[in-house]
Amino acid sequence: MNTNRSLLILLWNCNGLTPHRNELDVIFHDKRIDVALLADTHFTNRSHFYIPDYVTYRTDHPDCNAHWGTAVLVRRQLSHYELPALSSNSLQSTAVSILFFPFSISFAAVYCPPNQNLTEVQLTSLFHSLGPRFISGGDYNCKHPLWGCRLATPRGRILHRVITSNNYSFISPDSPTYWPSRTNRLPDILDFFVTSGIRSVYSTAHVLHDLSSDRSPVLLTTSLVPIEIPLPPTLTPVPQIGNPFKKP
Repeated sequence: MNTNRSLLILLWNCNGLTPHRNELDVIFHDKRIDVALLADTHFTNRSHFYIPDYVTYRTDHPDCNAHWGTAVLVRRQLSHYELPALSSNSLQSTAVSILFFPFSISFAAVYCPPNQNLTEVQLTSLFHSLGPRFISGGDYNCKHPLWGCRLATPRGRILHRVITSNNYSFISPDSPTYWPSRTNRLPDILDFFVTSGIRSVYSTAHVLHDLSSDRSPVLLTTSLVPIEIPLPPTLTPVPQIGNPFKKP
């Protein structure tokens, strides 16, 4: 369970979020996850998703079909507000800003679908939109040995240039997050974090095996201590729609 000395961030390509609601509910409350960055959610404008004690923000694919997309779930006690979303064929992102003392940090869930034309301009624009301090976790579908992959792909080289030219950092686990069912493919690391402005923050990432998918979730533990707000006592949990802390 989390303590007031750490912030726990879960990153996962869920390959469809709704079927995993019950197991996510268990792991969220068992480990007291603070922020969940979820990719490939498969939501449409008819989808509804709720986990008690968490606020859900989402970005669906622009064609409104049940594929791709992202979501961020934030523990309700954390003082935060939603940031503008990005949604195109080649990149979807959902982001929030969480208040710490004496600054705020942006957290983004990112999904870059395979076989799409992902450009350096798009990635640079995404990271610039998050401000000077951010943790951007997702499935970038970008491979490079810098963050532990077996080889470098063209998209991986693009992301590598964006990271190095902007003096960003990355946090990746030391074991694969992708476990292919096809025998002609090998496990690899596709899910990791790009960060900025938090070099002095202690952090460690490791793979979990608690959820059912061909993707393993990544748990990021940091020394960040967020600002929390007291919650009024309730007898019945009520879904929170919207966010009272969203900037006007």
